[in-house]
Amino acid sequence: MNTFTFEQQAKFFEKKLNLKTDSYLDVLGEEHDYFFMVAGANRNEVLLAFREAVDAAIENGETLEQFRSRFDEIVAQTGWDYNGGRNWRSRIIYDTNVYGSYNRGRLMQHLELAEAMPYWEYQHNECLHPRPEHEDWDGLVLRYDDPWWRYHYPIKAYGCHCTVVAHDEDDLQTYGKRLQTAPPVEMETKIVGTRSGNPRKVTKAKGTDVGFKPWDFGKIKSGRVETIDQILFNKMVAASQKTDISNQFLSRLTSNVLDNPNALNLLNQSMASMVEQVVGNKVSKGVTKTVGAIPVQVLDKLDSLKKTPQTPFIAVRDEDILHALRDSKQAKEINLPVEFWQNLPEKLRKPKAILLQPNTSKNGKAEKDSLLFIYDTDKGKVAIIMDYDVKLKDPKTGKKVNAQVNMVRTASVINGELDWLNLKNSFELLWGSLD
Repeated sequence: MNTFTFEQQAKFFEKKLNLKTDSYLDVLGEEHDYFFMVAGANRNEVLLAFREAVDAAIENGETLEQFRSRFDEIVAQTGWDYNGGRNWRSRIIYDTNVYGSYNRGRLMQHLELAEAMPYWEYQHNECLHPRPEHEDWDGLVLRYDDPWWRYHYPIKAYGCHCTVVAHDEDDLQTYGKRLQTAPPVEMETKIVGTRSGNPRKVTKAKGTDVGFKPWDFGKIKSGRVETIDQILFNKMVAASQKTDISNQFLSRLTSNVLDNPNALNLLNQSMASMVEQVVGNKVSKGVTKTVGAIPVQVLDKLDSLKKTPQTPFIAVRDEDILHALRDSKQAKEINLPVEFWQNLPEKLRKPKAILLQPNTSKNGKAEKDSLLFIYDTDKGKVAIIMDYDVKLKDPKTGKKVNAQVNMVRTASVINGELDWLNLKNSFELLWGSLD
């Protein structure tokens, strides 16, 4: 490759969020569309340095050798101890991110122009270790909607330099090409994660590498996957259950992620989608979304009161949204507007005050402590039950695991001065002001 870059490639790459990892298996399939990672780069200074280097490579159209100079500087400055040889490792990072973002941007263009240029041609380009299957597919012409492309639109393997060219009818005649029959998609099973002590079976298409899953063109055309924001939060929730990482650290990490406007926008979009489904269909589907974290100052106060939660993360279920927006509350004019729920992740970052409602007994059963997030402009309050038991999907194994989060259960309007006075006199102020 000489130098190539184009606007959609750069736009696609700049939307990615940095994610520290221990292994290339920490980010799989569609997750590559959302997270920038370098396998084994589990320190912020290393990850940020490589992010800047890849950003520059894409924006400036830098060659592999130019990137290697940056690679050497990063290793010297950070002392990063990586696996593999210098040339191999630098090529993998360069190829995966530069070629990957280029082809992902090109795919977005091809899908937009699919009706006008419906014939896609696979092109194998030279690389260090060419795969026989990719060489065999060179020159293959199929319609854009052939299922074969879901598995093999590049890149689907590390170090792959293959690309796709789109044609219309005139192109096929001009270049003497013809529409062909797709080769069969052959699946195979591999054992991965042996060295990390977490071996498991993964099924993939031949000619692809583990970590590259089939495309979902429908989701790509309609925008980013609306549930992908949950992947990062689920990873952090799982980490909080299994390690001695402090709540304060996880809260700061969440806050840092959501300081990125792209990340907060993703989360708001995902939340809005769930609310629209609830409002439109009047039913819940058992969906749970993680929407934020308890602020560090509140966690410190809870620690001093010996009411430390198991995790800092805040979640919401579609059934609770349905309950909060039910007609009976609307009739009494005590429900918060739909727009509030659609922007709940952003709202949780900007309360006027946060109060503690200590546990009480109800029907002989002890209730859990709750937090009340108070909003002045919206004249509302959000009740969050601490340490609520839920099941979350493990992003690696796909299995449901037990976890505890702080669950948003309801929200309502603060009705007049009496309600404000009751909040001041009945609950302990953890953060902010009610004046």
